Amino acid sequence: MLHSQTSISVSYTSGGAVGLMPGADLDPHLYPAGQSVSDCTDDETPSQGRTVVSFVCLIISEGEAPHRAPSDKLREALSSREAFQKIYLEQSELAMGTFKHIGRFRSARLIGKNLADFYMKLGEPQKAENFLLDAMTSYHKEGWTKLRDMACLELAQCQYQTGIHHKYVKTGCQVAGSSLLETRDRLEHMNNVMQLARSSNAGTMLLKASPLLKIDVSRISQSKVGVDEAFQITVTIDNQGPCDLTCDSIWLTLVESVSEFSDRRIHKLKSPVIRQASNSSLDNRHVMNLTNVNLNKQTPTEISLRALFEGTLEEPVLAGILCMNSHELLKRNDSSGGILKPTDDTVKKDVTSQQAAVTGVVLKQGENTVTLNFEGVLAGCYSPGQVGVKVGLLEFLKDTNSGLSVMVTCDETRCEIIPETLVAGIGQEVTVCIYSGNVAIDPNSKVKVTGSENLSITTSSHDNTVLLGGVARGGQAEWKMRVFHQPMVTGGLKVDDKIVFDCSWLPRPLIMTLTFVNPFKVTHRLYTARDMKYIQLTVHAQGGGQFQLSDWSLVATNGNDLELVCLNKPLVPMKIVSMQSCSFVWQLKCNTPELPPLHLTFTSAYMSPLEVPAEERQLRYSFKMADFQTLLTVKADICPSGDNKVCKTGVVSSFKLHVTQMSAVKPLADQEIMYRLEGGPNWKVHGKSSGVFHLSGGSYSHSVQVIPLTAGFLPLPAVSLLKYNPQIMKEEDERLSSTDDESSDTDGQPLMSEFGRGQVYYSSQGKQVHVYPVEVTGEVEVTIM
Repeated sequence: MLHSQTSISVSYTSGGAVGLMPGADLDPHLYPAGQSVSDCTDDETPSQGRTVVSFVCLIISEGEAPHRAPSDKLREALSSREAFQKIYLEQSELAMGTFKHIGRFRSARLIGKNLADFYMKLGEPQKAENFLLDAMTSYHKEGWTKLRDMACLELAQCQYQTGIHHKYVKTGCQVAGSSLLETRDRLEHMNNVMQLARSSNAGTMLLKASPLLKIDVSRISQSKVGVDEAFQITVTIDNQGPCDLTCDSIWLTLVESVSEFSDRRIHKLKSPVIRQASNSSLDNRHVMNLTNVNLNKQTPTEISLRALFEGTLEEPVLAGILCMNSHELLKRNDSSGGILKPTDDTVKKDVTSQQAAVTGVVLKQGENTVTLNFEGVLAGCYSPGQVGVKVGLLEFLKDTNSGLSVMVTCDETRCEIIPETLVAGIGQEVTVCIYSGNVAIDPNSKVKVTGSENLSITTSSHDNTVLLGGVARGGQAEWKMRVFHQPMVTGGLKVDDKIVFDCSWLPRPLIMTLTFVNPFKVTHRLYTARDMKYIQLTVHAQGGGQFQLSDWSLVATNGNDLELVCLNKPLVPMKIVSMQSCSFVWQLKCNTPELPPLHLTFTSAYMSPLEVPAEERQLRYSFKMADFQTLLTVKADICPSGDNKVCKTGVVSSFKLHVTQMSAVKPLADQEIMYRLEGGPNWKVHGKSSGVFHLSGGSYSHSVQVIPLTAGFLPLPAVSLLKYNPQIMKEEDERLSSTDDESSDTDGQPLMSEFGRGQVYYSSQGKQVHVYPVEVTGEVEVTIM
């Protein structure tokens, strides 16, 4: 490896000695007109050329292939500029690849630095940029600040030649802010940067202030102020450049922060002490295009120590402390592969309305003091945020972390509505009070009042804009307005809604919440008597005083062949109060065999004595009904078994089930139906409690043995019909047999589904049977516990 690096260095040096480097003149003693070194014999080669060839051949002979003499390779390299450039680049690429492969990145970057110089002399600066950037990064990591800044100067010259303005501006500022470079070079690049900043062709560029400008917030005039009071913040700017800097403007933003008095216990906590990697070899100046240095292998945060002692306490031979992980603590990172990772160098500008600025400021070399005046800041706790310095199209930004803060207090303007709880469905008058706080309200101030879609507001103005008179600090203004909220007939007991007061003197509107009590809740229910249908609407009063209902109606919006006959007394108003209800019943008559799906709307007029003046309003409730035509009629009965004429407890009886299809509907012969019998606490089902059947011939009959458990007038066992889908079970059996997965389900498809409400009429639902107790003969032994 030493051979490769030395051969490259000697080739680079020898090429410059004989004038083969780009831009150099050939030595006339070594290269007579029209002749190269390769054309000369050993006797004809000049003495100086023989010395160079012999010396280089001696060095590069180690490790060279035996079939080719080192002098042949060197003679070929020194034969012409083209051959020298080709062989030099090949050897450099080979050496760099070898160094990177074995983890010697520092050596690879040193060769890259020579390549950058070669490309710059060759007139190809775009190829030298990455090598210079790697060299600058390596110097920065090692703490060689002088070499780093010199590499940065070469990088700036390279980027300036390539015309990459957005990169050159960053690097040029780095050069201008370096105190280790010549003043002439710093001024040159400072002038170039300022020329680009004033150019109309370049766009706005955001840069970090460091290292050209060191910015800090040094003082806040007051720690606590009112919203109508001004305060000043002093900013210290250290101009590190080689000349004065004329700035278009300097600004400072404020950011909201937690008050330092919010929790005093936090300041009493001691931060944990851990070992961190030392940065003493690095300065705090920013390396352009590589903001941070990240390590894949972090330095250990703990030092493992062990006592080391040899001999006795009276005659010790050796005593000390042994570090068990010294190989990790002292490990070199400069030659470790992949230790440097470029990170995002994006600079973001803080755009906020809470800021102050000064214009036309000249920053002298060294420390400068700028005072910014803040007025009209909103209430809150603020700390200095971002400082910006604008020079033409350049904006130098610095996010401050001074630890200073200012508390802006305000007795804010507030609003109050009396009363806060109202009743929905009726118009009510409320009083609005505006308290000015510590802000005086001008005589021409206006308040725009708006509500939500369900909330209507009426004021003295047609556009709900209230003109206030002058209100002194700490005073109040009030006016009356009327509000009406639509009743939510399907909602809960209370509903909250918001009113927005857009005050012309406030930056943000005032939002108030009003609570409305829903006076009504409407429900509907379908009743069936064989093929006759009845619809019941119930209006529940939830609160809000007394209401009177009248002129109720139920309309089917899509039923031309339907007739809804109201069974309530006409023209008789109904009064309801809180926790009461009233019902309305309509009989449904249809002129067609099949009942279509219905879209129904219930309306009723209502009035309340709480609304002054009284106004008749409309209550509306819409709902849908589908699949409610009667398809089946179920009849059940209990018969004593055998010669018994009555049912007795403990004696088997016969439960007879008879299902009949309605004649007006389509046949259901293809539909499999499942019955389910539940005895409950009064009956014990002795036979099958469920079964599947077809309606062959339009009816089905079945008997099940049951045993009464108690005596008295008992309701019949509960029977229910369900739709049965055997195809799903068949598909599931096939799938289980193919996959042998017994835990599989039917993908959420039920084997049974219920009929729609009203499709099955249970004619024996309210029927009872008299069960007699069994007669006891003989003695009965009774034990009292």
